Amino acid sequence: LALHLDSMNRERQREQEAVYAEAQRMIAEEVDLETDRVIVLASSEWHVGVVGIVASKLLEQYHRPTIMLVEEEGRLRGSARSLGGFDIAAALQECSAHLLRFGGHALAAGLSLRPEDLEEFRRRLSQVASARLSREALIPRLVIDAEVGLHEIDEHLLASLQLLEPYGHGNPEPLFLTRGVEVLDCRPVGSEGRHLKLYVRQDARTMECIGFGLGAEARRIETGDRLDLCYTPEINEYGGTRGIQLRLEALRPARAN
Repeated sequence: LALHLDSMNRERQREQEAVYAEAQRMIAEEVDLETDRVIVLASSEWHVGVVGIVASKLLEQYHRPTIMLVEEEGRLRGSARSLGGFDIAAALQECSAHLLRFGGHALAAGLSLRPEDLEEFRRRLSQVASARLSREALIPRLVIDAEVGLHEIDEHLLASLQLLEPYGHGNPEPLFLTRGVEVLDCRPVGSEGRHLKLYVRQDARTMECIGFGLGAEARRIETGDRLDLCYTPEINEYGGTRGIQLRLEALRPARAN
């Protein structure tokens, strides 16, 4: 049973990645990110079971409310994901004349409609988003809990942070900022180099960093560069060794104070 479940999960992951890649291509060709404040995509080739996950990934990447629709049996149905400040359930209510069914809450919803109503639905939703979402709201922002030096990141701190768990919506993981670290080594890792591995130093303290989905940054970073890092510290146990690593959320060239 475990092998069967693992096989099914791997198949789902492959399907998810294929839909994600196709959605990114469609956004590049069909969506004007300078003017469009909501993303609505539809296809008859996708699996309805993964579009909610992909919509969440696109929301994170493009910082816009995203709706993914699958055409099957003469209907479009799918999932919507939204960012704070834009109630997607209320927005769908304003577009209800073009929908067959819908339901959800401020950040996520499900919906169905006729294929012939797609363009009118997209137009009406765009009007609602333009009225309720400012350009500033579409700029991703990170809320940093504290600015620290690398010498402050130790197992005592991590043990203290564990007292704040469980993390999730309403109680996000702590996010720290450290300025001006020196890059000792940088390389892409993982499948197709999607992730970023960094080794950095500040004063006498050296740290290992992992940036999931940040592999493309490796082309812009060289040994000796100075960076500002935004991250969550965590314990990494691998190959019988245990140590602290920084799970990167974002990075940038160091700025002068």
